[in-house]
Amino acid sequence: MADDIKKPEDEIAALKARVEELERANKRPKPFVPEPYQRYDPTAGMSMPRSALEAMIAAEPRGFMQGVVGDNRAPSGRAGAIPDSQQVSNVRGAGGPVGWQHSVVSQIIDQEIAEEIAAAPAGPPKAKGKNAK
Repeated sequence: MADDIKKPEDEIAALKARVEELERANKRPKPFVPEPYQRYDPTAGMSMPRSALEAMIAAEPRGFMQGVVGDNRAPSGRAGAIPDSQQVSNVRGAGGPVGWQHSVVSQIIDQEIAEEIAAAPAGPPKAKGKNAK
């Protein structure tokens, strides 16, 4: 019977252990925090052999990309904000067909029009249909 009787110190220690166990079990989980959104990158992880990269670099004519970038940055027309000292890029002629193309095309069109006029019957065209007089 002496074993059945608990000492107050043992009872308090057991209760403290039980309280700690319950507090751990009742501990709230951390709130869910999603990872930051990362855009899909289809080129992620892509690579090529060094020899292929060197071949691509060797295929580009010397100074080609500098010219492309320079053309892209140059003004493309006359605007009020662009000073006169800048060189204008992408300048086209005065408009209209130029050279042999214009003369050949206009001759062909003139010839077709003349043939249509010659083949047309004399006088106004006759009306067709119910209301024709």
